[in-house]
Amino acid sequence: MVPRTMNVPALSGAAVAGATGIGYLVIIDRQGPPYDVPRVSLVAALIFGSAATAGFAATRYGSSIAKSLLIGTSVGLWMLGVAGLFSVGLPLLLAGTLTLVGAVRAMPVSSAGQSLSTLDGRLRHNIVEGEPGIFPDPIARFLRWVSGPLRRSERDETKDEPDAGRSEEHGDA
Repeated sequence: MVPRTMNVPALSGAAVAGATGIGYLVIIDRQGPPYDVPRVSLVAALIFGSAATAGFAATRYGSSIAKSLLIGTSVGLWMLGVAGLFSVGLPLLLAGTLTLVGAVRAMPVSSAGQSLSTLDGRLRHNIVEGEPGIFPDPIARFLRWVSGPLRRSERDETKDEPDAGRSEEHGDA
């Protein structure tokens, strides 16, 4: 059983990349001499480095550094996979895809749609829609239009709640 702090797709990508690195060295060895030592060393180091980076990031589940490492590793594995498409490229593309899935799983749940959700007429990140100088008028209108359905759903949820401020004001009169 894998602990909850382990990013399984990223760990799987690291395992695939490591196995592909071993397979790459076996293929090169079976081809026999003369070896192109600098090229083989560079490609093997990149594959094993990517596997180690993905394995390290898989143990840092939920941290922002893990997400960044996994995205970088994924891009590197894809580039190696395209370059070596006719030998060990397909497993590297698979490893790159698995590490990207791991990067997506490492992102916090609340980040999806965070920039467009509204609350009481304010955009998140402490930016007020109508405040001068923050957004030009066309962009502010567009943001209000895009976030309109979100505000309506929030109003529908709070429609059944009594308004305590009105009852106190009307009670004194």
